[in-house]
Amino acid sequence: MTVWLRNRVLDTDIYVETVEPLAAEPAIQASVANRVADEVSEALDLESEIRELLPEQAAPLAGFIASGADGLIDDLALSAVQSEQFQTIWEAANREGHAALVAILTGEEGDVVSFSDGQVVLKVGGLVQTVLDGIDEATGLDLASKVPSDSLDAQYVLFESEELADAQSAVKLFDTLSWFLVVATLAALAGAVLLAPDRRLGFRRIGLGISASMVLTLVLVALARQGYLNALSGVVESTAAAEAAFDIVTNFLRATLRAALALGVVFVAGAWIIGPSASAARVRGWGAALSGQVDSRTREHDLGPVPDWVRDHVSALTWGTLGLAAAVLVLWERPTGIVILVTAGIAALLVGIIRLVAAAASGGVGAAPKTAAAATTEEG
Repeated sequence: MTVWLRNRVLDTDIYVETVEPLAAEPAIQASVANRVADEVSEALDLESEIRELLPEQAAPLAGFIASGADGLIDDLALSAVQSEQFQTIWEAANREGHAALVAILTGEEGDVVSFSDGQVVLKVGGLVQTVLDGIDEATGLDLASKVPSDSLDAQYVLFESEELADAQSAVKLFDTLSWFLVVATLAALAGAVLLAPDRRLGFRRIGLGISASMVLTLVLVALARQGYLNALSGVVESTAAAEAAFDIVTNFLRATLRAALALGVVFVAGAWIIGPSASAARVRGWGAALSGQVDSRTREHDLGPVPDWVRDHVSALTWGTLGLAAAVLVLWERPTGIVILVTAGIAALLVGIIRLVAAAASGGVGAAPKTAAAATTEEG
């Protein structure tokens, strides 16, 4: 949650990527178009303008004509909002506005803005130089060279706030804390496995912990969404637009929570399948029976050196398959819960095939039972 919030507050690229789909959402487009059309109609006062243009005897028709014109304005406003130009304006406005906000919140000074003692200071020296160059170009004079360079270091205090320094300190602390929480969480999860007397139970505990916390967080997000919409009821013009905005902005958060839930389920399932429970033993028994069938079939055909090679490298192949599955999830830009479950299923299937082939090469559980004499001789 902290990383998601931190990225949207302090990372302009991620913020723009998050809000960019808002401009393409039909409910939001309709709401913006209505607002634009209302502003245009109010500014023009079409009925009064049309009434003045009509003959006196036709003046009562002004209202009807204005209504038709309002419909045309609505259509034009919606067309404008649905155009690529609006998408470009939307992205540029959000990028510039967010970049300025981040600069203020983090106190990062640039060529134009600086921060000192709760003041946001605009450096206008560059503007002064631009004005001087413009005068020289228009008049043919050389005033710019006669102005001392130190006099161009003019500054203008945009605003001053005693709370600004506190806010910047809080944002810096939040930025650091967000990454610290990630490291601490991963360390705690690893410790739960490495320090547990039974590693399998350690995996099961972190799986249950992840799954439970993700379910709880998804419930809280759903409650927050409902509370947000209830608070806006009767306040905003378009509840549908407000609902779409919330869903789009929190889409990545909810997808990540579901993906983490799927990962927790994989941990729990893996710890269960190798556990001592009767149900897990029954599932493993099915696998053993399948291994026996594969073994009996392979005895009828010569599969060459492949099974023997797999048997000799079964450990490396198993860990390699698991490592490849982990790499897929790490390199996948935004793995969903379905991606995690499918990847885990494929990895489990491949590991099972590797074990089956290795068992077939070793005689497996389907090997012919030894005779009593052979068993006695071997025991001797």
